[in-house]
Amino acid sequence: MRAPVVLGLMCVLCGCQSEQPAPAAGSAAIEGAAAPTASAVSDRVQARRSDEYELRIVDADIDPGHRPLLREATLYSAQMRDEFLGQVEAAKAEGFEFELPWQLELELAKVVDSEALVVVQANGYQFQGGAHGLPLQASFVYLPISGEMMPINDWFADDAVWSTISQVSISGLQSQLAPLMGEDDDDSAEGLDAEAGQWLSDGAGPDPQNFQLYMPVLDDAGLIRAFAVTFAPYQVAPYAAGSPQVEIAAELLLPHVKEAYRGLFAAE
Repeated sequence: MRAPVVLGLMCVLCGCQSEQPAPAAGSAAIEGAAAPTASAVSDRVQARRSDEYELRIVDADIDPGHRPLLREATLYSAQMRDEFLGQVEAAKAEGFEFELPWQLELELAKVVDSEALVVVQANGYQFQGGAHGLPLQASFVYLPISGEMMPINDWFADDAVWSTISQVSISGLQSQLAPLMGEDDDDSAEGLDAEAGQWLSDGAGPDPQNFQLYMPVLDDAGLIRAFAVTFAPYQVAPYAAGSPQVEIAAELLLPHVKEAYRGLFAAE
């Protein structure tokens, strides 16, 4: 896969200075950071600013009874914050001159909230100089009745599903990305086709790690009619393609879904 996709974190490392973050500093280094001019303004909003950086994180409003979901979402936002502040401190220690403040913007919000399913999505970006910032995206899928967090792997009883998901993803991505891949007049059509094919086979091939950023899509009855899978910048195409998304219909997933979860899906 050309870019790592992490269910809790999707930060793509490629190309410019902002895409080569320094290792996260320990808590002691973060505690020693220069005092920001603004601090948290509510229980769910963290806002800090200094000469070197601007940071704003909005945590989701999660029912305290959903402890596994609350824990994972809270750990994710804390990890993003601590890694970012650690990178700022590391850059300062190396004498880096901040022409523009580095930025971290991140918001977590519930996008599905039902008795059977709760989904929290994280969206934001991190800018550390260079030509552009990089998006931060994550999803957290939770089953309140059983108290289970559901990475995409956990829905399925067999590995044959990954071939199905891969085939549907590549077909959908080819339609979305074909105009973009034809923009470079300096490359031959054959070269573009080969490059695009390699992007897709690496980033959308039948590897579960390629599909970790997903969200169940519900029908009017509250049943899962599809999984929407998002691909990170650089995962299946150049940065200009953004974060393309495809939907995998429930009827294609159902033959592979574990018996315990089939009642959550729309029937064919």
